Amino acid sequence: PSLAEHNGPLDGVLEFPHIPWPVILHPHLHDLVDNTLDRFAVFTAGATFLLIGAGGLVTSHGAGMAVPDWPTTYGYNMFLFPPSQWIGGIFYEHTHRLVASFVGLLTTVLLVWLWMKEARTWLRWLGVAAFVGVALQGVLGGLRVTLFKAQIGIAHAALAQLFLVLVSMIALFTSRSWQRSGGVWDGPVRASRGLRWLLGTTVVLVFAQLLLGASMRHQHAGLAVPDFPLAYGKLWPSMDAAALDDHQQAVVQRECAADCIGAH
Repeated sequence: PSLAEHNGPLDGVLEFPHIPWPVILHPHLHDLVDNTLDRFAVFTAGATFLLIGAGGLVTSHGAGMAVPDWPTTYGYNMFLFPPSQWIGGIFYEHTHRLVASFVGLLTTVLLVWLWMKEARTWLRWLGVAAFVGVALQGVLGGLRVTLFKAQIGIAHAALAQLFLVLVSMIALFTSRSWQRSGGVWDGPVRASRGLRWLLGTTVVLVFAQLLLGASMRHQHAGLAVPDFPLAYGKLWPSMDAAALDDHQQAVVQRECAADCIGAH
């Protein structure tokens, strides 16, 4: 009955062979569409954002190896690890693992939901990509612990950002506003070659900066340069062996001074 109601300008007419009258589409038909899937996708993206924050806390507190085994936690099933032992760096690493498991569950539900309810094939395959991404993230996180390699941690951090973008895209494409507008992928997109080049270059540079930041974080080099915006008073500091030794000695002295202050 809601499809047959008409309270505004004619939006469209459907004719069925077994119905002797046309069915007039309501002009606000898209508003009647259930957007529960979109809300779930938004919730998944929000949980992913919190997960990245939890991962940042692990690195900031130097707690990446606070739990030396994986997928267990000190021999326990990670979901049965006693809360009384969530102390120090263990709290940050173990909490990160639990939040990651929750995001993995959300992504699995999202994948199944997309394949059951979503008619757009390309969007269903985005769900598959998200599932593969979160599974790969879990494996990389585990290998970072078992193999104790900083390079794996860098890849783990970079993939986390890509996964957030992917889940956010799914949330956008399932939104009511996107479907109401028809979506830019459902029609011609007009953009100059220069604009496309600019957008593509910007994405590449942002991702390169992300990789540099992840490398700096996992090499614990955040305070290797103590001044800003210059570097040791220069736009480009000396990189010869003697200068690097001096820089390293200065870093050690600052860390020792910070430890002494913290001890008192």
